Amino acid sequence: MADTQAMAQDYQEVLRIEKLNAVDKKTLGELMKQAHALREIMQSRSQQIIRIRSGLHTVADKERKAFVMPCPDEGCKGYLTSGYTCGICNKKTCPKCVIILDGPHECDPDMVATAELIKKETKPCPTCGERIGKVSGCDQMWCIKCHTTFSWNKGAIEKGDIHNPHYYQWLREQSVDGNIPRARGDRRANLDGVTTHALKSLVKDNQISGQQQELVLSSSRYTRHLEAHMRLYNNVPQNDNGTLQNATDDEKARIDYMLNHITENKFCEGLISRDITRKRWIDFSQVYTLYSGSLNSTLEKIHTELLTAWETLPPTRLISLISELSTIHHACILQLMILSHIYHRKVSVNTLGPYLRQQKPIIFSKENIADWEKQDPEMF
Repeated sequence: MADTQAMAQDYQEVLRIEKLNAVDKKTLGELMKQAHALREIMQSRSQQIIRIRSGLHTVADKERKAFVMPCPDEGCKGYLTSGYTCGICNKKTCPKCVIILDGPHECDPDMVATAELIKKETKPCPTCGERIGKVSGCDQMWCIKCHTTFSWNKGAIEKGDIHNPHYYQWLREQSVDGNIPRARGDRRANLDGVTTHALKSLVKDNQISGQQQELVLSSSRYTRHLEAHMRLYNNVPQNDNGTLQNATDDEKARIDYMLNHITENKFCEGLISRDITRKRWIDFSQVYTLYSGSLNSTLEKIHTELLTAWETLPPTRLISLISELSTIHHACILQLMILSHIYHRKVSVNTLGPYLRQQKPIIFSKENIADWEKQDPEMF
């Protein structure tokens, strides 16, 4: 039996360890259940994040985002919802006098009268909550703060064409030359076989030169090159009417600033940097739009004239239109050179001559610009 005692002790040790394993196994099972539950919660949160970032909110979410006005708390950068609760600081505001509720409250009649007047004569932008007034005119409103178009009567965001005068004023202010840029989708001039044959016949009859004919044909081909530039800018976030948005995304910076995650100086530095980028994209976009639109317009005139009665067309009329093409190329290339110098960006432009050969992209200097200004547009 003495020999058996050692075996019994080993057996007891095995039983003790098995009991410990059984306890730990039970604990591990409970932890795995908790981990599984946590994974489901995290997955649900991740899906919620995706819905929020992609704009796929529920009805309750959208109602919560029906902003009324900025939060009256001086230290808060949030906005009041339709329930007059700030979405950032969660402070409640009296809907009658628009005073923050922090205890027993009695409305000031003067504040109530002021608030009622504001509510009566203004409506909140559905995107940013900025109060906007309407004196008369069309139902369409345009927020000068966030550039949202909405209906005054319905309060709904409008998609498509914008005809609000404040919008056109903003377009002029953003334009390089004070003119409203031509909208996307304008039809490109199509020089078909009849037009090309007419040009060749006019060259044969010595009514126009071979270089003038080539300028028309190469200008038509060059519009496709300009369309490639337009497609590049079309990939930038745009409004439904085809205008560039901020061309940058300030959303994250605005959120960080509103939540006091970044200082005002850092926020402003970021805005300035992104604003320069936005202006550069807008300036180049508008020049390429002007370039393409002007060429297409003149080419369409040439196409129409030749298609209608090229055999009786006075040579001076066609030469005048071809001269327009030269002027357009010269003026728009000059603008591209100026923008290249201002923004220190490489730009490819055409050489002088009817064949419109592309130069290697460079950053243009003041001397380059001055030399180009001296060139005679008729050299095209």
